[in-house]
Amino acid sequence: MTTQVVRQLIVDNFEIPAEWEELPDDLPLVENYVLDSLDMLTLVSLIESNFAVPIPEEDVVLENFGTIARIAAYVDLARRPSASAG
Repeated sequence: MTTQVVRQLIVDNFEIPAEWEELPDDLPLVENYVLDSLDMLTLVSLIESNFAVPIPEEDVVLENFGTIARIAAYVDLARRPSASAG
């Protein structure tokens, strides 16, 4: 479910290159020019507001935000009650 919402946020808010009409979960978004660095910052803001999760600046790295699958996994982890109980 999270994966579908993340994909829809990207499709609805950014100009996707025609060759990536269907965005696979594991497609590297920056390396394939789906998103650039400014787009990524916008996407982080959209994710924060849509999922009600704060995203620390140090977490905005390709390891967490490089693909739709990684973004969804990060969001799912951030939404767990134990994740904020640090």
